[in-house]
Amino acid sequence: GVFVIRVHNGKIVIELSGTEGQILMTFEGTSADHLVLELAKHDLVSQTSHALDIGVQLARAEIALKKGTEFIQDRPLTL
Repeated sequence: GVFVIRVHNGKIVIELSGTEGQILMTFEGTSADHLVLELAKHDLVSQTSHALDIGVQLARAEIALKKGTEFIQDRPLTL
């Protein structure tokens, strides 16, 4: 699946989409730590490199949320 991470309505939102674009699962929260634990609890990430990238993206999303700046996945933050 594909993970799309965004900041929406004061929360970090993760959507897991299937191969045909359908949303399979959604997670929301305000903390990267909490969301990482939720993903781990569901055993959704099998590749270490993918897990590391998701962790980095979630940390960036949390910073953007706290600073009130725009977050775009895989793009540098503007602080």
